[in-house]
Amino acid sequence: MSHFLRALRVWLAQIRYSITRDLIFQNNFLLWVFVEILWMSMQFLFIEVIYSHLDSIAGWTKYQMLLLIGTHYLAMNLFQTLSMTNLTEIPELVRTGRMDFFLLQPLDTQFLLSTRKFDLSSLVNATIAAGLCIYAAYKLSLSPTITQVILWLLSIMAGISLHYSLLLGGVTLSFWITKTEGIIYGYYQIMTIGRIPRDAFRGMWKILFSFFIPVLLISNVPARAIMGYEGYTLYGALFLTATAAFTISSLYFHFGLKNYRSASS
Repeated sequence: MSHFLRALRVWLAQIRYSITRDLIFQNNFLLWVFVEILWMSMQFLFIEVIYSHLDSIAGWTKYQMLLLIGTHYLAMNLFQTLSMTNLTEIPELVRTGRMDFFLLQPLDTQFLLSTRKFDLSSLVNATIAAGLCIYAAYKLSLSPTITQVILWLLSIMAGISLHYSLLLGGVTLSFWITKTEGIIYGYYQIMTIGRIPRDAFRGMWKILFSFFIPVLLISNVPARAIMGYEGYTLYGALFLTATAAFTISSLYFHFGLKNYRSASS
């Protein structure tokens, strides 16, 4: 318990430092918020254009699709808020030997590397994405029950865990290879698949992106939960996959640490 409280205090201190830093460099903070708003606006415009010619895509109507995209960006931006920037910097820490500093700390190395920065601009964008979800739910005349809201929140959390596990597994390769930019870029590209309805996929592709690279579960399952779709098997698949992915990626990361050669070696 004392170890948990110490980790919590460290995390809260890092959040305070990160927020202070973002507020000092306000122009940079506002620029990133603007860029993300512009990107989400382009996605909204894209949906408007597509659905001006179609009534549905794979059985998903316009506002159902907006709910899916909003959920996708909500999970993505919450992940960016908490850990994404930290994980993408791991290869540089390994290459320069600055990983030594984290290995010497009296807390778990994975925890320190994952939480050292808190991205306030992504939290603002997550709020905007949540607003898009609320707007789409309103247009769909949804009246979710407490159970549906809880399932939605739990599914979002599981989706963030999947984001974390997939990216952690990718950047862990930096313990063996020098250049990992392609892996990080590939992660960003694969994650865009999460904006597509799972029902649009068939056969091996549906299985691949649902369970082996489970990007379709991250946004599709929460969106289906808030719309009241039954199918608790799919929710169970998401939670089990998220748990397994987190466990495997953590074990893999600690295995990679054993292969780390510090700058002083």
